[in-house]
Amino acid sequence: MKKQVLSFLLLLSFVFSVSAQKAQTQKTDASERNLRTQVEYLASKKLEGRRTGETGATFAAGYIANLFANYKLKAGFSSVTGGKTNANFMQTFPFVTGVEMAETGNTFSLEVTKADGQKLTFTDKPAFKPVAFSPNAEIGNTEVVFVGYGIASDELKYDDYKNLNINGRIVVAFDGMPESDSPHSRFARFNQHAKALIAKEKGAIGLLLISRVANLENDRLAGLKYDQMLGEAALPTIIVSRKTGADILGTDEAGLKSEEEKLIALTKGAIGGTSSNKPLDSRAVASFKINLIKKQADAYNVVGILEGTDATLKNEAIIIGAHYDHLGRGGSGSLAVNSKEIHYGADDNASGVSAMLELARQFSREKKNKRTIIFIAFGGEEEGLLGSKFYINNPAFPISKTVAMINLDMVGRLKDEKLTIGGIGTASELKSLVETINPRSSVEATVGEDNIKVKTAVEEAFKREGFREIKVEVKDNKVILNGIVGKGLVVKAVNAASEAAKLPIKVQIYESQNVNPTSAEIAARVPFFLSLNEDGFGPSDHSSFYSKQIPVLFFFTGTHTDYHKPTDTAEKINYQGLLKITNYVSEIVKAIDGNPAKPTYAVAKSSGTTGGRMGFNVSLGTIPNYADNNNDGLLLDGVRDDSPAAKAGLKAGDKVVKLAGRDVRNATDYTFVLGEMKAGVEYEIEIVRGAERLTLKIVPAARK
Repeated sequence: MKKQVLSFLLLLSFVFSVSAQKAQTQKTDASERNLRTQVEYLASKKLEGRRTGETGATFAAGYIANLFANYKLKAGFSSVTGGKTNANFMQTFPFVTGVEMAETGNTFSLEVTKADGQKLTFTDKPAFKPVAFSPNAEIGNTEVVFVGYGIASDELKYDDYKNLNINGRIVVAFDGMPESDSPHSRFARFNQHAKALIAKEKGAIGLLLISRVANLENDRLAGLKYDQMLGEAALPTIIVSRKTGADILGTDEAGLKSEEEKLIALTKGAIGGTSSNKPLDSRAVASFKINLIKKQADAYNVVGILEGTDATLKNEAIIIGAHYDHLGRGGSGSLAVNSKEIHYGADDNASGVSAMLELARQFSREKKNKRTIIFIAFGGEEEGLLGSKFYINNPAFPISKTVAMINLDMVGRLKDEKLTIGGIGTASELKSLVETINPRSSVEATVGEDNIKVKTAVEEAFKREGFREIKVEVKDNKVILNGIVGKGLVVKAVNAASEAAKLPIKVQIYESQNVNPTSAEIAARVPFFLSLNEDGFGPSDHSSFYSKQIPVLFFFTGTHTDYHKPTDTAEKINYQGLLKITNYVSEIVKAIDGNPAKPTYAVAKSSGTTGGRMGFNVSLGTIPNYADNNNDGLLLDGVRDDSPAAKAGLKAGDKVVKLAGRDVRNATDYTFVLGEMKAGVEYEIEIVRGAERLTLKIVPAARK
C-alpha cells in the first residue's frame, strides 16, 4: 500500500486587536464573577437548601427579585391597594408544607381479649400516631386482623391476605418489606400507600402499621413529613409502636420480632403464602379518630419582563426559566438516606438560576430584543413542577403569545464539552438552530485516493471515544472533521484511526501567533458535543409549557454522584463551562428573537423517559400532573404521540380514576397499579372527561 502523510490542521485562530481582546477578557471575567457570586449565595448555608415553603426559599426569591429590579426589568405582576398600583416580581402560589395533629380529635384505644378470656385495655397516646398522608376519619370499635406485611401480588404469587376475611375490619401489618429496603427488591413498590390501597380493595376500613424502630418517636412516619406529590392514602392509616403491635398479636416484643423473622424466612425461598394466615392467640378491637390539619405556606415564582423593541414582535414573548428551589435538609427526594444535612443544590439548580440571571443582565443592558423576553425563577419544581404549572394557568403574558420556552436546569457540571439539549423536536427549526450556533473548530486532511478509508477510520475512532455527534465529510480529496474538542482528543483519536487504517497520520496543531488567547477564550471556541433529544416532556419545568403546545429547549450537563445529596456544593461548579453555556443560550435566544417567524410547533418524538420516580417494565405514555392534589383521580397534562395512551384515546385534561380494575386517586396509586401491569395485555382504564365518565381499553407497551 502506498504510504501517505496526512496533515491535520486544528483551526483555533482568534483575530482580535489588542484593545478588543482586552475588552472581551474583561467582559468574560465580569460575567464569570457574576455567575460565581450568585451560585455561592444561592447554595450557601444561609439559604438552608431552599426548600419550597421554607425561609431559605423565600430569601432566594427575594434575592432574585432584587436583581431583576437592579436590571430594570418590569415586574411581572401588580396589585391595587388603596387606589395605588404596586408592582411585584413575586407571584404567590399556595403550598402545603406539612401536616400537624389538631389539639383535639386524635384518639386511639385498643382492647385485647386473650385466649384465656382476660381483657386488656390500652389508651396510651404515645403508642400511636397518624401518618401525614392519612385521610381524616373516625372508626368505632372494630376487629383488628393481622396481615403480615400487608402485601398481595398476583405477579409475585404472594398473598398475605390468603384465606382471611377482613371485610369491614381494620388490618394491622408490619411496615416495610419482608426483604431489605433496597429499591431493587421485588417488593420495592409496596410502600405504605400501596398497602393501604390493597387493604381497601380487600374490604378493610383502616390500616395500622407496626413501626420498625423501638421508639415510635424516631420512626420516620411519626414525624408527619408531608409530600404533596404522594397524595392521600386510600385508607385512614396509623403507625403504632412495636409494643402496641405485640399487644394486638397477644404477645410481647420478643414474640413480635420472632413473628417478623418467620415472615422474612418464608420469602427466602419460593414466593408463596406467609404465616400471617395463622389465627391470633387473642382478639383485638380498636377504635380511633384522626384529625390532621394541613399547614399552608406561600411559595413564589419570580417574574421579570424585558419588553421588546419591535412594534409588532413585542406582542410575542420568549421565556427563559430556571427553578430556584431545592431539597432543604433532605427528606423526600433526597438520595442521602436519612440525612438531615443541608442539601445545597449548587448544580440543581443554582447553576441554572445564575445563568438565567446573567442572561437577564446582558439582555436588559443591550435592549436590542425585538420580542418581549420574560425571565422566570420557578418555585416548587422539586415538589412536582408546582411553580411552572401555576404560571401557565396564571401567566404574566398571554400563553398563546409565548413562542418559546428556554429551561436551564443543572448546567453547572460541563465535562468534556458534553451538553444535553432536550426539546429539539418541539419546533421544526430547533435542531438546525442549536447545531448551527454551536461553536466550531475544524480539522482538515489531504488524503488523495484513500480518503474514504481514512474517513471511515477517523469516524469510528471518534465514536469509540464516545463522541457520536462528530461530522466527517469528504470534499475535494479532503477529509473534514467538524466539532473537534481539542488537541489531546485529536491526537488520541487520530492515532487510533491511523492504526485502524494502517496509514501513517501526522498530526499538526497550528495556533495563531498574532495573539495569546486566554484559556477561557480557547474554551469558548471549542464546540459542545451535543446530545440532542427531541422530547418536549421531561422532569423539569419546560414540560409544563410543552403541555400547552409551546416549543421548548432544555439545557442540562448531566447527572452526577452529588445529585440530590448534601455534596452538591458551589466549589464543584465548572464556572467557565457555565459561562460558555450561558453565552451559547444567549445566541440561541437572539436567533429566535431575530426571526420574524416564530418557531413552528411540532409534536416531538417521545424519549420514553418520564412517568414517575421509579422504573417500570411497562409504559402507557401518559404525562401526569403532579401538582393536582385533589385525590379524586390522576389528572393528565398530556399523552405521548403514538403511545398506548394515545391509541386508547386518552387526552390532556382527562382524569384517570380507575386502571386495571383498581381505584386511582392520585399519582401514587397510579404508579403502583402501573407496576403490576404487563406489556401486551389489554386492560380497562376509566377516566373522567368533563362531565362524562368513560371506560377505554389500553394495552401497555414494554418499556425500552
